[in-house]
Amino acid sequence: MLDLCFRPFRSTDAESVQQLVDGLLNAYSAEKLVKPNIVRTFAEFTRYPDKGQIVVIEYNQQVVGYAILIFVWTNELGNYVLWIDELAVHEKYRSLGIGKRFFSWLQSTYHSSPAYSLLVSENNFRARKFYEEIGFNPLQLQMLKVNHIAEQSLPIIEEKELIGAV
Repeated sequence: MLDLCFRPFRSTDAESVQQLVDGLLNAYSAEKLVKPNIVRTFAEFTRYPDKGQIVVIEYNQQVVGYAILIFVWTNELGNYVLWIDELAVHEKYRSLGIGKRFFSWLQSTYHSSPAYSLLVSENNFRARKFYEEIGFNPLQLQMLKVNHIAEQSLPIIEEKELIGAV
């Protein structure tokens, strides 16, 4: 059995998780519109915890993955849907059952959510196959129009403000 742990992100995770974020962006994003910053996301969720959470995936006490979970109200279901904004497991640790264990953990932790939603890159066939195997169904085309880069619109929170936040 894998020695796995799913836990909240801490500021000390920033470097290792940022490397996973960059790897995900480089591997599957056709258009590099922005450079995501995990510390900025952590700051936002620390300030507004009802918006979402970053979950760190540890294997043998080493960070091997992460997920960004966003809580989104949907009129159709009359409740909050759990939007999995990002989910990544380091290449070296794929096909070990970590994804299945993550979704089992998600189900037990967020059992009141009527649905989970996520995006998967068109060319990420392996992830698409996995998601379909665990019950996700293709829904519709999502479109995005970038109006501005986030750094220009939100105040920056300094790292020292985050220490001890979680």
